[in-house]
Amino acid sequence: MFSAYMLRELGSGVCVVERKTVWGGKLQSLSAGNSTDTDSPDNAGIGTAGLWIHGEQTDVRCLANQLNVTLEESHDDTLINTRGQWTCGGAEGLLTTQNGSYTAPAFNLTDMDGDTDDLQDRMWEFLLGMKATNPLTGATPSPHPAKSCASYRSMGHYINTTLGLEAYAFLIADMPEPGNLQFPVDVCAWIQSEIDERTIRSKITTQFIAHGANRNSSYQFVATGPGGVSGRVFIAEHLIFASGPLDVRKLGGNVGRRLAAAPEAASIRPVEVAVYDAFYPQRFWEDYMVHRYGNMPVRTDANCLVFSEFPGHTYFQVKNATRPVYATDLRCIAFWRQLHAASGMPGIRNYVQSSLQGLFPLQEVPALYLDTFVVHAVGWHLMDYGASQRNVSIASIYSWAASPLGDHANLCLAGEAYYGISYGWTAGAWRTAAHCIKQRFAGVLSGAALAAVEYVSSGCNGRARFPNEIVLPRNASTPGLNPATGKVLPTVE
Repeated sequence: MFSAYMLRELGSGVCVVERKTVWGGKLQSLSAGNSTDTDSPDNAGIGTAGLWIHGEQTDVRCLANQLNVTLEESHDDTLINTRGQWTCGGAEGLLTTQNGSYTAPAFNLTDMDGDTDDLQDRMWEFLLGMKATNPLTGATPSPHPAKSCASYRSMGHYINTTLGLEAYAFLIADMPEPGNLQFPVDVCAWIQSEIDERTIRSKITTQFIAHGANRNSSYQFVATGPGGVSGRVFIAEHLIFASGPLDVRKLGGNVGRRLAAAPEAASIRPVEVAVYDAFYPQRFWEDYMVHRYGNMPVRTDANCLVFSEFPGHTYFQVKNATRPVYATDLRCIAFWRQLHAASGMPGIRNYVQSSLQGLFPLQEVPALYLDTFVVHAVGWHLMDYGASQRNVSIASIYSWAASPLGDHANLCLAGEAYYGISYGWTAGAWRTAAHCIKQRFAGVLSGAALAAVEYVSSGCNGRARFPNEIVLPRNASTPGLNPATGKVLPTVE
């Protein structure tokens, strides 16, 4: 969608073919009606798309400013419920090293390297090969376990083997997407992705390579309707295919077969995610937040809610939309599918209501106004197991997507699947789209047009703040209570 918008603004003729009934696919909102009464169920609305733009993504923030999209600053007041205990701010409060914060600590881990930095950070830095010393043993193994990354079938396998089952349980307790550690993935690529992400977060260093485009090729494709009925035929001189590898493999025809046969297409793994959104008449969660203008993620292993989000932003003051379920855990994906097949939305609704009441026993969870449930077959993508053995890397997929049929063909692939760094759907989509425009459209766009794309890529020439951004106060406190006891829950910084 960005490619189409930008090309139209730059003076090119553009035709967008959307296979679904909603432009942008998942970018939609569900509403029960058009009432302006904020206390009425007719005013309930749920946005089903991802909302977050990370602060370090100055290019995406620049793009939002260009499109006059208002961004509101957000802070997380994370709650973790694991092994029957609650902590606020991170899993560190549940360690034996926290000087007896709990009479029965959730995680029995010993800090042995003498470093005072966050233990969780040090464990990840060791796993990524960024630190040589194992913080749980004080040992400095040689060679470093990360050097043998290709021998592991998943990140969970790597963590269990390297740090042990208790360390794995501790790390996964604080992860919003625990399934990322369970799937068969290319561990070497996963490690590189995490290192790249940490580098980006400290300093944006986005680079693009521009090549000229040849205008002598065109593409004919048929838009197929429901039931496989053929619709309109389109002829495209330049084609941007904004779908993931699963759709690429279904294209058919000589172009589709060539794309599907590429080792890059075979090296990208889609991740399933179960999502349940709900709109409530009031915010039953506010007493458990630390800051009024924030977002309260709840990570739990007590049930298959897995990761819930409860908003406090001013934007949502009259929009009590929540995301009680966000599950990538393989066991939970199967559970939600089976529950939905057996009892439909009533079964989903009743289970979620009961689970939330169990998490917040001192608070009456009200009946909801509106809800929706879906299991996305493609939530996002990871590098599949064996990619390194096929000489496929994050960088090679990014380059391939811009020229999947070689430089003689004006076709490219855009989307988060081809960016490789698990850093957000918006950033991946925008950066591959910009790369595509500069690679495949350089020969048909003016210098001024290409400069406009470069300007967004630069984060509006490196701006720190943008006129469309709202900065919220951090001193507006709320009780920050323990959901189980009603007492103030100490915050782990």
